[in-house]
Parts: sequence; structure tokens; C-alpha cells
Amino acid sequence: GRRWTPKLDLEESRKNPSEQIKMVFRLIKDRQDRGGHKRIVVFSFQTAYHYLLEDYCNRHGDVGTVMKITGRDTGPARDRTVRRFLESPKAVLCISSAGSEGLNLAPGCEVVISFGCFPWSPQELHQAEHRVVRLTQTVPVEIIEVCPRGQTGKLDHLHQDKLRLVDGLVDNNFKNYKQANEDSAVWREKLSIAAAMCCVGDDGNHTLPSDLQYMYKKWQ
Repeated sequence: GRRWTPKLDLEESRKNPSEQIKMVFRLIKDRQDRGGHKRIVVFSFQTAYHYLLEDYCNRHGDVGTVMKITGRDTGPARDRTVRRFLESPKAVLCISSAGSEGLNLAPGCEVVISFGCFPWSPQELHQAEHRVVRLTQTVPVEIIEVCPRGQTGKLDHLHQDKLRLVDGLVDNNFKNYKQANEDSAVWREKLSIAAAMCCVGDDGNHTLPSDLQYMYKKWQ
């Protein structure tokens, strides 16, 4: 047989698309045909899914023009793609974490579908959703997350835990942490575990924690 390469894996996935790709395609068709939403945003953490979905959409149905924005696109290129998308009578826009930052797709789009491997941080999903959940939005928004059967509760639990972690580290807010009598997964209500963390300065370099700054000045 042929030696495995990422390109070969992509070719095999095109020939035998996953059930998730097929489901996302059906969701796009349903929201366009029955829901009346002609422009759909699709978020995936991995851009390989964009190419697979684009290929499947082009071969199996009339969903309009399929466009992509990734972290490799320049600012002017992103702006041109956004204009084309919002001016299209029917279209699908695939975005990634890096490619979705700062985009305003409202008014003109009201549906976001997320699928594939979800990112570690739920904030990235929220960033994708906020491309259409804007102050300029004029109609109700639909947020659809595609995940394996039976895993919805587990994914929601993991995301809620990570959001609580952000609250604790950033805002010193522990009010939503689990208590000892709820279950065995008890969060420690203190910031000592983050003592060794350091911020990134304006120049992009890591800054020294206060205790190390004191030691460094003392050494000087």
C-alpha cells in the first residue's frame, strides 16, 4: 500500500466523508431551505474540516458559494471575503479560531454551526458565536454545536469547569465552584496554584512574577 501522509489522509476522507460532515451538510440545507437563513457560518477548530466540508457541499447540493477565512488571510483579504459573503444570496462561510477574531457578520447572518474537534477553551466557541451575536444584529440567532451522541453532557461539564477556572484566575471569583459535599471533583478555592504563572508584556516577552523581580533586583 501507499505510505501514509496527511495529504493521503485528506484524499481518503474526501472519498469517504464522515457522518459528521454529512450531518453538517444536512443542517446547512435545513437552515437555508426550511429556516430561511441563506447565509450560514460554520466554525471548526481545524481547517482541514473546512476543505472536506467545501468539497462535500460542492458535490452534493445547492448551498451557495462556500468561502473560507483562516489565520493565513490578510486583513484586506478577510474584508473582501466578508463583503462577498454578506452580499451573496446564498453562501456558507467557514471560519477557524484565528480567522474569526474581530469579524462582524451582523446583520446578514444569524446561524453558527460548530463541529469537529472542539477547542480546549470554550472561549473560542464563544468567539465564533459572537461573529453573529452583535449589537448590530436585528433578528434572533441560532447556535448549533454538533457533538457525538451521548457526549453532550460531558462536553458541557468540561466547558463549565474551564469557565469557572477563568473566573477564579482572572476575577478571583469562586462562587460557582463545586463544594466538597457535591462530588469528588472539588476545585481548590485559592490562587496559590497560579503563583508561578506570569503575564506577557507589551513587547511579547514573559514578565517576571513579583517575587522573582524582588530577587533579581536584590541580586543586582
